[in-house]
Amino acid sequence: MTNRLRGSLALTAMCGLLFASVAVMSRSAKPTDVDAAARVSDRCSQYHGDWHEVNYADGLSVCLRESWGEPSVDVVAGRVGERRVVAFGSGMTVAPMLQLSSLDYRPLKKERVDLDFSILDLDASDEAIAELFKYDQEAIVERIRFNGAQFIKVARKTRVAGERKQYYGYYLPGLTLSGQTWNLSLVGARTDRVDMEVFLQSARFEK
Repeated sequence: MTNRLRGSLALTAMCGLLFASVAVMSRSAKPTDVDAAARVSDRCSQYHGDWHEVNYADGLSVCLRESWGEPSVDVVAGRVGERRVVAFGSGMTVAPMLQLSSLDYRPLKKERVDLDFSILDLDASDEAIAELFKYDQEAIVERIRFNGAQFIKVARKTRVAGERKQYYGYYLPGLTLSGQTWNLSLVGARTDRVDMEVFLQSARFEK
């Protein structure tokens, strides 16, 4: 069953769950001599372009690109567990898609999943991990860190309706927040690669 929330409720849900999970990667000391409003402005302006900061309770914040469009949140139930899907954009706009899935998540029988985290072994070789992306014609794996957390980064080539497409995916298993553990994935077009990395790197949590 899918429950779709839009507008400010969707944004709040995304910030509360996504930003908490990504932002726990790094905790910085709380500034005592910098005006909060100025800090917000300066932090995202360093990336140039239409970046703006979204804040959530308890100091959670991240930089989002306005051209990605309005976020929407789907809560998708599987045979077991659930996925929380944050999609950006509408109509013909193509933007990255973020997913948080519970550790016990098992898809419905006819559901096609991007990556089955239950069989992901971080100690495996890059070549072995690449083989998990069975729907792609080619997958090249590397390890990359954002705020101290190691992601699996995958450059993917596949065919959609006969047309060759290139994507990048970022995968992080085992994020614990509020007593629950999730697997995170962020996938977008090759042209969004730099923006997706800014998005992940910009997550902050000030206690």
